Amino acid sequence: VDEYVRDAVLGAATFLTWEGRIERDRMRDFLERFHTERLAGDDNFAWIAWLEAIARLGLRDLASLVYSAWDDGRIPEGIIDRSDFEDDLLVAEQRPNDIDRFERVGLGYIDDVIEALEWTSHLEYFSKED
Repeated sequence: VDEYVRDAVLGAATFLTWEGRIERDRMRDFLERFHTERLAGDDNFAWIAWLEAIARLGLRDLASLVYSAWDDGRIPEGIIDRSDFEDDLLVAEQRPNDIDRFERVGLGYIDDVIEALEWTSHLEYFSKED
């Protein structure tokens, strides 16, 4: 599965866990297993979604796994810093019920599908066959 699709799925699962539609312990176990079983290759963007899930859900007990993944070279460089992870984790702990934390990164429900897909209207698709 494409790493960016995995990113989107993990983001959605994170939001659904925050909302209570996925059991928190089940998601926590999955995130721990993701690290232990290396469910993505090194430098794969899915690791970004993984660490963001841990931060957004305020799972401080899994922070050591995030640092270990960074030290092992699993986390792609130049996308997120350790300080950003710490900040997101702290915000989740301080404001656990704040949906804005999710909405500002595009996680949540789509109220208007047409509006949500409007950004695609400027894309041009070429389907020429030679």
